[in-house]
Amino acid sequence: MKVDRLAPQLLIDYDLFCRQHGFCPFEDYVAHWYAATALIEAAEEEGRDPFSVTPDDLRAVLPEVVN
Repeated sequence: MKVDRLAPQLLIDYDLFCRQHGFCPFEDYVAHWYAATALIEAAEEEGRDPFSVTPDDLRAVLPEVVN
């Protein structure tokens, strides 16, 4: 069985997110989490600080994200 190397961190982050912000459907959270991860990895590959990725960057990829 092949397991995504990021799966353990995804579950930890999902639990923390729900504790802080209330319930979010897991499927929605997964889509947003992977989009954010991809943006951070792209920034790193470009030699930029991964913390330079902003919520606006994520909204450009997922316009339905409000917060």
